[in-house]
Amino acid sequence: MLPTTTKWIIKRYNLGKWDNDSRSNHFVYKENINAAYVNVSKQIKKWSLQAGLRLENTIAKGHQLTNDSTFKRNFTNLFPSTFISYTIDKKNSLTLSYSRRITRPNYQDLNPFTFFLDSLSYRQGNPFLLPQFTHNIELTHAFNGKIITSINYNTTKDVISQLLRQNDANRIVYLTVDNVASFQNIGISVTVPAAITKWWNLNFFTNVFNNHYKGIYNADKIDISYTSFMANATNSFTVKKGFTLELSGFYRAKGVDNLSISEPVYQMSLGAQKQVMNGKGTLRLNVRDPFAWQRFRALTEYSNIYVKINSQNDARQVTATFTYRFGKSQQGQQRRRNASQEEQNRVGGGN
Repeated sequence: MLPTTTKWIIKRYNLGKWDNDSRSNHFVYKENINAAYVNVSKQIKKWSLQAGLRLENTIAKGHQLTNDSTFKRNFTNLFPSTFISYTIDKKNSLTLSYSRRITRPNYQDLNPFTFFLDSLSYRQGNPFLLPQFTHNIELTHAFNGKIITSINYNTTKDVISQLLRQNDANRIVYLTVDNVASFQNIGISVTVPAAITKWWNLNFFTNVFNNHYKGIYNADKIDISYTSFMANATNSFTVKKGFTLELSGFYRAKGVDNLSISEPVYQMSLGAQKQVMNGKGTLRLNVRDPFAWQRFRALTEYSNIYVKINSQNDARQVTATFTYRFGKSQQGQQRRRNASQEEQNRVGGGN
């Protein structure tokens, strides 16, 4: 039984009931996606060809009960994909690919409900947010099936971007999401696995790229372009049979993302792994960002917006795991990303 004081609070303030006031909002969103697709493949000597086509129809309806406003959408799109691979010799191969993709807005970004961040700022979704469409072209060279070099180009229409909007009269800023720009990305990446010594293995990845956002916001032009690079490396050191140490980290140089110029971001992690119980058990210890290096600093400047961001969440984490394998070990198969996983991602993890 609840204490008497607790009972009184529930009765006095009607906790558990929804009191509809100016801060309340009730938004109902329904979406139905119908799709059909076909895929064909053909092997001709050293050539490998694959082509696919997906026909997709989306029917969506939103109803904001607070002010009784509604919207409806019904659109159909085609999403082709093509892969052409050529085996040059035993060690070299080339692959050229093209695809058109759709990225739908997260459900939270569609919800116009107001989330207050502090006394002078808040976050609000946009029910009129449209999906973004991307054309992607990539040329990949593989050497010995290990060293991978890729050149990619993609262009995106109606980019879904986080925006800061400002009311100059009351000096209140709020964060929202809108389709404000087109986006072009071109880059070259290299993946290199290497055995430095018998006891030291390295997996290295680097990417040099240019991001370019171009559009209009509040009748003002947006034209932001930046060339940057990122790199990450994973080192594995074999101390003795069944016992390994790991050192990994990443570095992302200054660049542009979501209409903001971000400063360099970097992090390092440490790990150790030990095989026990005749190889059937594994003990693993991992320490993430032990020196608290990871932080986010950025500058957002367009139209009447000028904001500097300096954020450092405590990303340090220590995890210890024990794994025991029953029966014969089998090589796992990577599961293809399915529709339910995509829907889960659209839920978002916002505030």
